[in-house]
Amino acid sequence: MAMSLYTELHGYRNYRMLNRMPSGQISLYFTLLDIANFSRWQGWFAVSNSMLCELAGLGRSGLVSARAALVGRNLINYRKGHANQAGSYLVCSVQDAIAKAAKQKNTVISFPMETIRFGHVQDGGLEQELLNYQGDILTGKE
Repeated sequence: MAMSLYTELHGYRNYRMLNRMPSGQISLYFTLLDIANFSRWQGWFAVSNSMLCELAGLGRSGLVSARAALVGRNLINYRKGHANQAGSYLVCSVQDAIAKAAKQKNTVISFPMETIRFGHVQDGGLEQELLNYQGDILTGKE
């Protein structure tokens, strides 16, 4: 499936409605998304830690922590570089990340044009918000 920035941004919005992320993870994800888009979604790309720290506004430990979390969320894949060689990254489709998470959780959440199994939503508040949001999209009020 070919990826596009537009599709990934909308998928990310849906993902973030159900998943909290610290600012370091958000910054690194958008930095990697920007690089993937700039490279025209060619797949794996290499970028140095120092460049990622600069672009994402993170320190070395923040980069390592955010990277591990994004890998754990199935939003990116990472291959460590060897001596004097940058690590390689692959930005994964947010929809694929949602699908992988859905296999591990129970509650059904409906998004426009698709149904996704996802984790427990407390007291229906977020679920109702998503349903209202879904209705707004379908009626053009977004």
